[in-house]
Amino acid sequence: FCSYCIVPYARGNPRSREWSDILREAGELVARGHKEIVLTGVNIACYNDHGRTLADLLQALLELPGDFRLRLSSTEPTPELPRIIDVMRQSPRICRFLHLPMQYGEDTILQAMGRRYSVAEFSELAHAAAGAIPGLCLGSDIIVGFPGETEAMFEACCETVAALPFSYLHV
Repeated sequence: FCSYCIVPYARGNPRSREWSDILREAGELVARGHKEIVLTGVNIACYNDHGRTLADLLQALLELPGDFRLRLSSTEPTPELPRIIDVMRQSPRICRFLHLPMQYGEDTILQAMGRRYSVAEFSELAHAAAGAIPGLCLGSDIIVGFPGETEAMFEACCETVAALPFSYLHV
């Protein structure tokens, strides 16, 4: 429930698709010759089906027979992210692609946005991901012009963004 976003009000609380349904559909797609499966959702990093997480799901999908790869859509910086990065590091069948929406590179604005991490926490995750996964394409979202933003905050954001190992940005 970030201060700028209507999505949770329209979508409701997070919910996860059933584990067995995902594995069944992925198996059918691979059997029909699909070469890439994209896991997508509003915040896939909070996936949870009876205690099984996104990292667990990735491992289960990698056990399916067939010649295919997996790609993750946007993932939020959550406590589960280090496990997801570890699974990605271990398997070349997971695309070297990670989209982590930072939203802003200065703590005052991040707090005003209602984000649940600091610049330092986000930076640590971004550097850990880039260090663990050679050739990682790391992308992010940045919102500028947020109410209350000053020139000094904007400059701090630009410095933060420049110091991170981003491959691309949505601004």
